[in-house]
Amino acid sequence: MRILHLTVLNPLTHTRIYHKLAISQANAGHEVHIAGQGKPAESLPSSQLFFHSTGTFYRLSLRRVLISFRLAQVIRRVKPVVIYVHTPELLLLGKWAHRKHRCQVIYDVHEDYFATIKGAEYYPAWIRHPLAKVIRTLEHRARNWLSGVQYAENCYDNILDISPKKYRVVRNTFSNRMLEKQADLQILEDDYLLLTGTLHDDWGLSATLDLWKELRKYLPLKLVVAGFAPQPESLSPVYGLQQTYPDEVFLYGGKTYLPYEHIIHLIQNCWAGTAFYHPFPHLQEKVPTKFYEFMAMRRPLLFTPFPYWVGINEGDKIGLALSEDLSPDKIIESLTEWKPTAEQEDFGWKIDEQRMLELLEKVIKIL
Repeated sequence: MRILHLTVLNPLTHTRIYHKLAISQANAGHEVHIAGQGKPAESLPSSQLFFHSTGTFYRLSLRRVLISFRLAQVIRRVKPVVIYVHTPELLLLGKWAHRKHRCQVIYDVHEDYFATIKGAEYYPAWIRHPLAKVIRTLEHRARNWLSGVQYAENCYDNILDISPKKYRVVRNTFSNRMLEKQADLQILEDDYLLLTGTLHDDWGLSATLDLWKELRKYLPLKLVVAGFAPQPESLSPVYGLQQTYPDEVFLYGGKTYLPYEHIIHLIQNCWAGTAFYHPFPHLQEKVPTKFYEFMAMRRPLLFTPFPYWVGINEGDKIGLALSEDLSPDKIIESLTEWKPTAEQEDFGWKIDEQRMLELLEKVIKIL
């Protein structure tokens, strides 16, 4: 079965799309194509995997508006039987492919886009609410023609109010296949605080920098920032710190996408990581991908004290909820004594891989 994954801002080697969904589907015998940003990998783990690069552009680029025309050409060329749409702005393209080319379309919901856009400071304030409303309308109208829906979190499963027979919750749990790859990356031998993921204040960039400046007064701790900045200006404070502390602050990625195996190896060797999120309501019930990664790597996270995350921490020992009354020396003491309680397989991809393949098989049977 020929499968095509379509996305706009995500890279070709996106953690969820490539390392989890696409590789699992290729291993199950399907021919899998991914259309996304960045350069195609020089070697792929399967002869059943193919990349279609859309180049690299930023969130507010004009190229984003025109990308659907480029992706329509990919659809004509690939002739997929099943299409996975990974962003709501491509639902119209998915509907066109469904009607014109009789493709079965699965919508992979990575987040609550309506809530995200309403609170997103990278969009002008005047456009946020109407844009969010348009996106939610697109999602609701898609219920009538979509073949299936995948939700990346349990808290998203009521967004489309679709029949339980047509959806699965396929979480962003940890796939240990990346541990088999060697990262071409020089790992620091000293202890370091690590921020991974999207490099923006909404995802804890400034909070991490501020915390490191306090911690280094008590511990010879270095700082590693690793990920991609959707707005390049977000990196200015990192560059400033690098000038002040050239031997202590390190940036990996930034204006370019960082290979996932690099992130995993950085997590494996860090002193601790950070997960400081803006207190948007839709984020407080979400389990970020990095939670699964750090728990699987048995490394502690300093995280925003949302009640849901604090509850998870009581059982699975994520790390330490960072409250205002915690002094730097107390943070260091707590993390030095921290011991993981779960094993890597407790956060593994196997269960969610099976859910994904079950939904795919149901959609294929529609044909």
